[in-house]
Amino acid sequence: MDIRLAIYFENATVAKFTLRHDDKSIPELLSGLVSRDKPLAVAMGAARCLTFMHRAGSLSTDDHRLQQFKKFVLEWSSARCPALRVSVQKRCRDIRATAAETLAYLAEVDTSLQRLAAISNHLMSSLADIVSCSSAAAKQGAFKCFASLGANDEDIRKRIIETHGLMVHIVNGMNNSEPT
Repeated sequence: MDIRLAIYFENATVAKFTLRHDDKSIPELLSGLVSRDKPLAVAMGAARCLTFMHRAGSLSTDDHRLQQFKKFVLEWSSARCPALRVSVQKRCRDIRATAAETLAYLAEVDTSLQRLAAISNHLMSSLADIVSCSSAAAKQGAFKCFASLGANDEDIRKRIIETHGLMVHIVNGMNNSEPT
């Protein structure tokens, strides 16, 4: 799945030429993997592949499969980690960070998705939780998501700024000289 992700990322020519495998289309196969009954890493990888295919231009904006994986990514961006073992919490945080980065990539060009995501109270607080964790990659995913959500709408930017404790993390991140 990681190989497909790398191939499809901002590569419209390749994304358009690899649309079939045997008798099924690649988007059909990937859509079947974006569900709760599949392992989470597989479902998230498939959603990321579909996202990159969409952004590369091989899936049109009216494709019915877009709504399915947008919903999946939005749900996992705003999911709460269970209060279980530390290893489970770390894995959950990593999945949430990946979902946030994928949502950021989707929302960059979709103003309706920006508005939908911005009205989700769980998403804003979940992204703020990710920003407060120690993982630089997770913080980067959450900040990308906040940037994409606030790119086109002043009301969304205001809501992001008013998210509890977020400005402190932004200032700290700007003052931090360590690369992320």
